Amino acid sequence: MRAVLSVLLLIPLLAAAGEVVESSVVLDADVYSIDVLVRIEAPLEVVHRAITDYGRLTEINPSIVESLVLEELGKDRYRVYTRIELCVMFFCKQFIQVQDVVEQGKTLVKATILPERSDFESGSASWDLVVADGVTYMEFSAKVDPEFWVPPLIGTWLVEREMIRQVLATASYIEKQVAASGS
Repeated sequence: MRAVLSVLLLIPLLAAAGEVVESSVVLDADVYSIDVLVRIEAPLEVVHRAITDYGRLTEINPSIVESLVLEELGKDRYRVYTRIELCVMFFCKQFIQVQDVVEQGKTLVKATILPERSDFESGSASWDLVVADGVTYMEFSAKVDPEFWVPPLIGTWLVEREMIRQVLATASYIEKQVAASGS
């Protein structure tokens, strides 16, 4: 059975808070497909630098409690460790993810989860950056198959809510950095 939850959000937010343009989460055979498009009032270079500073991801995302580069795998290729903690209502979980990350220029970052070192059966993610109308749009897309149990009644709702919260926190952090630097 396929559970589908797709929501288009046009959320006008306060300055320095980013703006979710659209989001969707689809659950199919225990695999979550996640797409979130956010508008960030910051230059592309600033956004790229923030999302690729792997040792400091705890600063841009409140759910990440630890992050570090385990290994440089070559030019623009890294093995990255993150420990993430999520709590929603009665459901709290801390999990580990180790990903091989590849940066493709300043506009695309792709990551593949290493299941043998992570709390996921499989997974991949991408951050696609596009400049339009003087702002940066970041499209985060992921497919993840968690090794841990997610309550079925709140699964897609929980994942979508958390992804929006995390992306908005990242956008807010980046916009505050731009404002503080006077750029």
